[in-house]
Amino acid sequence: MTPVSSIRVKKRDGREVPFDQGKIADALYRAARAVGGGDRLLSEELASVVALYVEREWKDKTPTIDDISDLIEKVLIETGHARTAKAYILERDRRNRIRASLRVRRDERGPALGGANAAASGPKVDARAHGTIATWSKAKIVEALVTEAELPPPLAEEIAGEVERRVFGSGLTRISTTLIRALVDNELFERGHDKFLNRQTVLGLPRFDLDRLARAGFDADRAMSLSGRALHDAVAANLWTQYALLEVVPQDVADLHMAGTLHIGGLAAPTRMQEIDVDLAGIATTMADDDAVLAWRTWVREAGHVASECIRVRGLDKALLPRIANGFAPAIVARRLVAALTEPRSSALEARVAAVLPLAPSTVALDLARARGLERDAARDAWHEFTLAWLRELATRRELATVPTCVLELSTDLELAWGVVEQAVVHEGVPGSVRFTLAEDSLFASALAAPLAARVHVDVAQAAFRAHRFDPDMVIASVLEAVDAALVACEARARYLERLVGVAHPRDALRALGVHHGTPRHEIALAGLDAACRIAFDQSAATSERALAFVRTLIDRVVARVAAGAKDRRLAVSTGITDDADVLARFGETDFARHARGRDLHGVAHDGRAYVYGAGVLGVADDCEPATAARVEAGLRVALTSPTTLPALHATASDRVLFLREFVALRRKA
Repeated sequence: MTPVSSIRVKKRDGREVPFDQGKIADALYRAARAVGGGDRLLSEELASVVALYVEREWKDKTPTIDDISDLIEKVLIETGHARTAKAYILERDRRNRIRASLRVRRDERGPALGGANAAASGPKVDARAHGTIATWSKAKIVEALVTEAELPPPLAEEIAGEVERRVFGSGLTRISTTLIRALVDNELFERGHDKFLNRQTVLGLPRFDLDRLARAGFDADRAMSLSGRALHDAVAANLWTQYALLEVVPQDVADLHMAGTLHIGGLAAPTRMQEIDVDLAGIATTMADDDAVLAWRTWVREAGHVASECIRVRGLDKALLPRIANGFAPAIVARRLVAALTEPRSSALEARVAAVLPLAPSTVALDLARARGLERDAARDAWHEFTLAWLRELATRRELATVPTCVLELSTDLELAWGVVEQAVVHEGVPGSVRFTLAEDSLFASALAAPLAARVHVDVAQAAFRAHRFDPDMVIASVLEAVDAALVACEARARYLERLVGVAHPRDALRALGVHHGTPRHEIALAGLDAACRIAFDQSAATSERALAFVRTLIDRVVARVAAGAKDRRLAVSTGITDDADVLARFGETDFARHARGRDLHGVAHDGRAYVYGAGVLGVADDCEPATAARVEAGLRVALTSPTTLPALHATASDRVLFLREFVALRRKA
């Protein structure tokens, strides 16, 4: 006789599971209670009799659930428990009728309640979202709990069985997967399985928000109109952000992001790099001019699926000066390239383009032009003509959302074209079109070859709001706590990227594009420095002696903390000062709402809805002369380990040019 412990039972969905005498005892006990009984020991004895029948009659075959049920009825009748047998038969019939009539509407991602293995006689699953009808299957709930919530199979079977019992006992003829998931979550919660419950969290948008997007085509959070593909992108970005805050970033760090203490970049596309840099001179160098522009346009379009926020195109002087030397007019080259990079992209989630133009062409570019017969002075003049033509082309397209940002790169070791700078400053007033940056020296050259995985912003002003008004040490301590959390976010991002395999890993996509991917880097950027000075020092700007000492100490401490944390975690992490307008606006709005009592007490500019934080150390142009502002900025940025973007502090073009002259001169001395 085959031992009962080795016998397996075939369930209605086709699975084979070990024979469980305890479940038979439970079924007998429930039937007995239905007719006024309740002897648990008797139920267990009768279950052992059923087990003996199974050992004897099914030693060479696999019984089904219905076979076992027939044996239970036989044992009850033969042992004189007719009333209990009748109750058992009625309950069995009731459950069969429920299976035949119950409809389950699949209105969200949930346990896959049905499929090819489900029996045709089971209840139908109304899977409207997928256009299919499937049958009820407890096994699919078990499968979902094992694969999605990572429950041990025995526990998953137990929870799924209890959920099925409650569904069948509800008397409902139609039920949604939303309710089924709620029943599963309730069982997990009541049994204390919190970690499994978190794995079952559903990502999605309320119907109200989706309806608003679909009907109005307007994203109220970003104050922008949406249409067509952008609607789908907005939903996708929301879902990916939810996922990243749950799965990529630790919960305590995610809470700081939600509270506005930090802003973690790249959350809407966690499987992409946030920024990538590429040398355009290495792409399509041997093609004719028109073919090369077409190749660059195609490449940028493909790269837009690898980077989530920004593609920095470098090496334009090396790529274009030889073509200009061959007779192509600088204005025509600029028009063609700007038009190519301004083409509407297929998705709002594709990265923006930032073209880095050195105001003084590099030595390599001048040598390449000279090899084509264009002398150095003529090459410089041609490059300046190209730069001005580029700026004019941007001005004619300023209304387009896809116009590339022009990053004009100042240099400390080459002669500067200040006439070009004066023209560029005029265009700088067009939001998002022109920025100035200091040319990166050899310290940053290798780092910039690697893609940026994530940039984490730290709100220094919020730390000042939380600390005592005249206690800068407390502000610095609070900022360093936020920096530690930012380092944790960088490490979590790096670990997540390591887990991606195959086509999901951006490394392979970068390799296919011919980009030197290297080890991904990270950046921690400070925001609201000037506002923090005004809060901590009673409306004193960052040019006061106390404020300057505070900011110097803060930057030195942050740089040291980031360097130490990056070394411990074996990450490449730099420090900087943010100029991201969206991040600054988010911090200003959060702080204004949270610290309402300080709205008009701290000397921080606001528009009645949000504090206005400047991009840099100094936020208000009237506080000091341009030359003084330049000296302050240059002195405070020397210690930073990321490329320096120069904030636009002055309203007049002449003051702006003076600021840039002073800044470059001081950095040359440094």
